[in-house]
Amino acid sequence: MRRNPLRAAFGLVVAVLAFGEPVSAQASTEQILQTFRWRNIGPANMGGRIVDIEAVDDDFTQVYLGTAS
Repeated sequence: MRRNPLRAAFGLVVAVLAFGEPVSAQASTEQILQTFRWRNIGPANMGGRIVDIEAVDDDFTQVYLGTAS
């Protein structure tokens, strides 16, 4: 016997709506965000970064790159 995936998905939605937490009992976004800590997730090797790209107005084939090391 094959199950209808649409029927299964509908059953899941009904179960969540019937047995899920009420909206008033859920944590606010502010409370959730307080659990996170800021951290540096950038690359360990900062060499070779491109900082700025500029093109000449009269000739778009001339491009200047500003880099940081």
